[in-house]
Amino acid sequence: MIKHNSSKEGFLPQIEDCDTPSETMKTLLYFLYNDKVEKKRINSDLLKAANKYLVEGLVDICAQYLMANLNLENALEAMIVAYHANQNTLLDAAFKFACASKGKLVNTKAWQEMLKKYPDLIGKAFSQSMLQMQ
Repeated sequence: MIKHNSSKEGFLPQIEDCDTPSETMKTLLYFLYNDKVEKKRINSDLLKAANKYLVEGLVDICAQYLMANLNLENALEAMIVAYHANQNTLLDAAFKFACASKGKLVNTKAWQEMLKKYPDLIGKAFSQSMLQMQ
């Protein structure tokens, strides 16, 4: 991930990361230096990057923020990121939100994509909704 360009004078480290958007990486680096993050910059990409680079404080901040701000536009993405980041509290909140949405999420293109890419997550969501009905 970090490489040294020896062709130039002095040490100039470069970080190469193809799957993290540059704005997300800037926010992550800002957090590392300042131990704070603007709420408007918190999203699923930031949670994913914080988890990838093991920035636990930022993972917690992102998970809490996403959990408090679930909506029809971000719930499925939050569910997927929470699943991969092993953020069970956020995952449970996203499942509950999906169940409470009364089928609105099931009719979205994002849901159809999730069915194809993450069938195990759909099974988990279905199981969660069944438990809530008891």
